[in-house]
Amino acid sequence: SIIVPYSSTSWGVSPSWALALQQLIIPGRYNIHIIRGLPIDVARNHGIEHAFKENADWIFFLDSDIILPPNALVMLLQWKLPIVAGIYPLKRIEDGFKLNVYKKEGNSYKQMTLEDVPKGHRLLECDAVATGILLVSCDLLRKISKPYFKWDIYPESEEEGVSEDIFFSEKVKKELGIEIYADTFVRGKHQIGSGIAVDVEGKFVNIL
Repeated sequence: SIIVPYSSTSWGVSPSWALALQQLIIPGRYNIHIIRGLPIDVARNHGIEHAFKENADWIFFLDSDIILPPNALVMLLQWKLPIVAGIYPLKRIEDGFKLNVYKKEGNSYKQMTLEDVPKGHRLLECDAVATGILLVSCDLLRKISKPYFKWDIYPESEEEGVSEDIFFSEKVKKELGIEIYADTFVRGKHQIGSGIAVDVEGKFVNIL
């Protein structure tokens, strides 16, 4: 199953994103579920339940503003790992171009940059990943407790919370002891505004 959590934006889903999804090589039978109008953590959890009802073997999470190359999913499936992500730049570019992969330093998470990835190194072990490009085995998901995803950042709280991505990564590592990986050759572009995206090297790209 392909799960696309969709939150309405001023620019909507771009034609470039739709074309990339159409050109995505998807082995075997599949369903695409676009989950609209729900908080991001709830949307991801609903998508998982849809996949379970269909007896899916894999769930591929794809955010509605991440533009993929056609072979992205095939490349991730080739690893036969229970959880593996692609890489893409995060939207907040004011303090530099950070990736969707994290290393833990003490009690906090450091967003990695392309410079942190050894040259030519493809499979990167990380402590957490953002889920804009993420392939997960349904067998893994059936072994962890609910909720799978939970947004835990609230301004009024005195405790430091985490995003739904970090929550999920921590749950996988704590409950199953499974390592999390990212394929650094699977690279998505992140739409940051109407008609513009940014790639992992920090280059701005015009899109449809």
